[in-house]
Amino acid sequence: IRRSPRSTLFPYTTLFRSVASGGDHMISVDGIIESNYRDCTWGVFVRSEFDMVDYFFMIDNEGFFMLTGSTDNDAARYLGNIDSGSHPAIVWDGSNNITAVAEGNQVEFYVNGELVTTHTSNNDFASEFGLIVWGGEGVSAINRFDNLLVRIK
Repeated sequence: IRRSPRSTLFPYTTLFRSVASGGDHMISVDGIIESNYRDCTWGVFVRSEFDMVDYFFMIDNEGFFMLTGSTDNDAARYLGNIDSGSHPAIVWDGSNNITAVAEGNQVEFYVNGELVTTHTSNNDFASEFGLIVWGGEGVSAINRFDNLLVRIK
């Protein structure tokens, strides 16, 4: 786990792989949050750079998701928040599978096999991806992951 040097809002990431410039990729992982607190999220990031997590999709333990973009263009258009809301595919306080597919400038995010949101990225050249976890100030949580699958085109 590394702390992102340019972000304090979502500070903990795990980088899995750099793929060739613009390389298409998919990451899928099962995860669960064990916490008595409600201010916890986990997810994946795609189409990012070594020193900046550009696109991250996260779910919390209350059935909500968020897709955030931190590129200059996304931050100017969406204030960073591209899409968010609740989705029936997300299991509250239980294990969920998140899958992200990045092909060209298109990114798709699935939870438990159901498409939750899509986005056209501004940086189809960025090749970093991995896991990301976050907890509010003073919150303690254990995040467990299993069945990690990565495919690179």
